[in-house]
Amino acid sequence: MSINKTTDELELIGVILNPSEIVKFKFIVESYEHLAEIRTLNSVKGKLLIMATKDTAEDLYKIINSVQESLNLTLVKRDKLKEFLKDEKEDWLVNSLE
Repeated sequence: MSINKTTDELELIGVILNPSEIVKFKFIVESYEHLAEIRTLNSVKGKLLIMATKDTAEDLYKIINSVQESLNLTLVKRDKLKEFLKDEKEDWLVNSLE
């Protein structure tokens, strides 16, 4: 499945944050049922891939924006997502996006 095909169905969002904040961020997002799926791509670098449906993406971005400063979270620009994912080969799901 290609990233382009996937993004027609899902909103893929890359974020980078301090590794010590990963659990806190996941807890916040996952406290909203059925909002998104979060994959830890690289726990050492604090790289996460968030997958949301088109219907939930707006709410997810609101949450990201509300915690961005307190968690020192960096949102990966959409046009940089492919580059963000290219070196992360540990996650089986990310591997299937190529």
